[in-house]
Amino acid sequence: MEEQIISDEDLKIDRDQLHIECSKQPELYNKYATLLSVAIKNRDSAKDYFVRAKANAEIHYRGKNAAELGVKKVTESVIAACLNGDPDLADQVKIIRDLEEDVRYISAGLNAIEQKENMLKNLVTLWEKSYPNWDHAGYEETQQDIRENLKRKGE
Repeated sequence: MEEQIISDEDLKIDRDQLHIECSKQPELYNKYATLLSVAIKNRDSAKDYFVRAKANAEIHYRGKNAAELGVKKVTESVIAACLNGDPDLADQVKIIRDLEEDVRYISAGLNAIEQKENMLKNLVTLWEKSYPNWDHAGYEETQQDIRENLKRKGE
C-alpha cells in the first residue's frame, strides 16, 4: 500500500461531541464503501485483463515450433512453463495481488467504521445513563443548537 487510505482521524471519537460524531457516520461509511467498490472494480478489471492476456500468450506460444521455444517437443507442460515464465503475465499477477491487498485493506477500514458506529451507539447509551458521572455541562445548549439547526433546515 503506497499511501494510507484509512485515516486515523476518521476512526477517532470525540466523546464530548457525540451528536456530531453520529452525524458524520453516514458520510464516513459512504466514503469507505465507495472506495471499496472502486477497489473491487479495479481488481476485477485487472483479473479480466489477465485472462485475456494469458489466452493471447497461450496462442502465441502454441504457434511457435519446438526449435523456437528451445525444446525438443511442444507439450502442455512446455506451454505451461512458458506461461509461468512470461514476464508480462508475471507483472499482471503482481498487479492483481496489489489490488487484492487494497480490497482487503479498505474492507478492514469499512469494518472499522462499522465498529465505530457500534461504539458510538454504546457511548450514547452510556452518556444517557450519566456513566461515569459524565459531564453533561452544555447539554441544554447542545440541544438548543440541534433544535435551531433543524428549524433552519426546515425553512
